[in-house]
Amino acid sequence: MIKAVYSRTLTILKKIPVKLWGLSLLNGLLVSLLSALSVNLLLVTLPVSAALEAGMILIYYMTYSTGDIPDSKPMFAAFKDFQKFKHIAGGMCWMYLWIFLWLLIPFAGIFFAVYKAIQYSFTPYILLEEPEVRALDALKKSKEDTKGLKLGIFLGTIIPALAYCVLIMIFIGIAVLVNPAGLPFLIIASVLLLIYSLFAPLFFGLVEAGFYEYGKKPTAKKAENPASHLPPVTCPACGTVNAGGEKFCSKCGGKL
Repeated sequence: MIKAVYSRTLTILKKIPVKLWGLSLLNGLLVSLLSALSVNLLLVTLPVSAALEAGMILIYYMTYSTGDIPDSKPMFAAFKDFQKFKHIAGGMCWMYLWIFLWLLIPFAGIFFAVYKAIQYSFTPYILLEEPEVRALDALKKSKEDTKGLKLGIFLGTIIPALAYCVLIMIFIGIAVLVNPAGLPFLIIASVLLLIYSLFAPLFFGLVEAGFYEYGKKPTAKKAENPASHLPPVTCPACGTVNAGGEKFCSKCGGKL
């Protein structure tokens, strides 16, 4: 699963999706501007920021699913009308609140928060794709849909991000230890941090969309139409034979 998701993600990124990068920067800029506003406006800026983040998640998902990058309209999908905004922003804020509450547990809070963040990671997609699911129930559905995928999500998103951050910290540590000769290491750390800031949202946004692509189908539906009963599918791009029911090639990431 991780291999297939990564392969599909890298296939998209190899095309140098400048438009997707631009949309990601625009979204980050808007959210940052809202975050910089007075704390007195938190009840306004937080829901708006959450709605914008959900919109960017939708763009990543549409890009992953189709291979084509949409325009900026999906980023503002939650602002179509007040009911939709209340549904999406409310569900997102509800998710953030619960993760924050788990984080408050003494000593082990960070571990519970990470686990719950993985459990709730499908919530934005559910809010956007399944408007019939109540905002308060989207978290419950996410917990159900991530069953069997949590370890993959952890290994495919949390671990690489942590490893990259540790690498940056190592170079900063070396720069401090060998000061004043540590300037080259500090420059390397700065470059790595810049690369991460610019491109990590694209990579992990697409990867998370890939995991949702795997887990979004209801269990009952899978049971009625098990993928194992479907005939193998040959990739038209590279000729690799894939298991029945797969949507993307496990080797080249092409759409089947």
